[in-house]
Order: sequence, then structure tokens, then C-alpha cells
Amino acid sequence: MGTPLAPVSVPFAALLVLCNPADGELRDVTATMPAHGHGMNYRPTIRQDGAGAYRIDGLLFHMPGLWRIEAVLQAAGETRRYAAEVTAE
Repeated sequence: MGTPLAPVSVPFAALLVLCNPADGELRDVTATMPAHGHGMNYRPTIRQDGAGAYRIDGLLFHMPGLWRIEAVLQAAGETRRYAAEVTAE
């Protein structure tokens, strides 16, 4: 199981910081429940908040359980995907 991140049905924001801003630009963030085959009911917004730092607003886990957050980065014409699993309680 993942690490508890946020209570169920409470909107939250996240900060994603690239160790090396040359690694790319954040293009998308999604969250899905692998066991249920669905994602969040809302689409988060992404705002660049400095060199290599991004604020993601509007995240909300509407059900308890394991969620998979995926960040999509674009760099030099290449798409990279990074994921982390968390548990909403």
C-alpha cells in the first residue's frame, strides 16, 4: 500500500519539483484507482511556480483506497511518465 496523502473528499494541492529543470516540462497530472479502473471526477490545474517547480491544484480523491498519481513530462520531443501510489483514507 502507499503512504496516506489526503483524506477522502477534501481538495488538496501538490508541489512537484524537478531536480534538474532541463529534464522537461510538466504537461499533465492524473490520478486513477487501479482496482476500480477510474480516475478523479475533476481535472487538476498545473501552474509553473519557478524554475522546475509546479503547483498542482484541484486534486481530490473521492473514494478511499489506493490511488496512482501520474505526472507526464515532455523533454526534447520525448514523453516521460512518472508515477507514485498513495492511499486515501
